[in-house]
Amino acid sequence: MADTSGALYAADLQCVTTSPLSIGRQLEPEVLDLKCSVDGKWLSSLSLDGLYVWDVEGAELLWRRPVIGVQTCWVIDPKSQSLICGLSDRRLVEIDLKSNDTVRCFTQEHGHFLEIACSPDNHQFAAVRACGLVQLFGRSDGKLLWERDDFPCYAGVPRIALFSPCGTLLVIPSKHDIRRLAIRSVASGDLVRELSGHTRPVAGARFAEDGRLLTWSSDGTVRTWDIYTGQVLSVTSLAGHSLATEVRGFWGSWH
Repeated sequence: MADTSGALYAADLQCVTTSPLSIGRQLEPEVLDLKCSVDGKWLSSLSLDGLYVWDVEGAELLWRRPVIGVQTCWVIDPKSQSLICGLSDRRLVEIDLKSNDTVRCFTQEHGHFLEIACSPDNHQFAAVRACGLVQLFGRSDGKLLWERDDFPCYAGVPRIALFSPCGTLLVIPSKHDIRRLAIRSVASGDLVRELSGHTRPVAGARFAEDGRLLTWSSDGTVRTWDIYTGQVLSVTSLAGHSLATEVRGFWGSWH
């Protein structure tokens, strides 16, 4: 987590009485986004002027890169070895987490990247583009495996791209109704089903450790789903509360 001065902290959600651990402070106060590696060892933060990577256990800054081409999205791979960053000039840059060396950089056609997600086995990564394309790439060589014109390409769409824990399904917003989420097969790219239930646009989504999908919406509800059947497992109303605050607390309870 971060405060308004650019300071970053790590907190134990299972022990709320323990004081947060100070990790460090950005040069710039605006923390636009945070990404943590699966093993919790690395933290990446973004400001208006730079991309940072921190060693959480050592509470130290490993490196900072000035913003180049303007980062639109990034992801730390599941093996916590590198960071894949999409730039507004339509390039993808892969950066070694420890050394800050550029592993590779290649240009893609079409619009810039809105969101990137790595598969749990780190063999593929998915990207959603501003032009409405959903694409699946091979992780080792960046080869395009399939693409579908199936992502909403208008303002206000949440940046959601999630692999299921087993790696066989991909979750993205529905092209035709942003109150729904679309589930696609990773193997073929085919639409498997849509999750329908929210009455207003979906604002975000995450998978819980037990495999259920957690979604929240501007309709004031948090829903949990079985994505393999499309069944709604529970609905929690956040009426009268701050949606962002309540969802953070609700999400923290799953870890």
